[in-house]
Amino acid sequence: MFDLRLTDALPEQIVGRGTGIDDVGLGRKREVVTAALARARGAIGTAESAAAGARLLFAHLGGLEIASHGGLLH
Repeated sequence: MFDLRLTDALPEQIVGRGTGIDDVGLGRKREVVTAALARARGAIGTAESAAAGARLLFAHLGGLEIASHGGLLH
């Protein structure tokens, strides 16, 4: 999902079948990603700084393990 948020790509361009889910499952997966991105955009819009926005992005789209990959943890 970070790829989508950082590049403004559409879920249809990046979200795939993964383990081979059917068309219905793929549609649902894309709906969930679209909803998560909308929720994150709303939260990030309230951030007081770029750093706060980055923390909110990770809070809404990932977790500590994802944040550590991005080098946000000390």
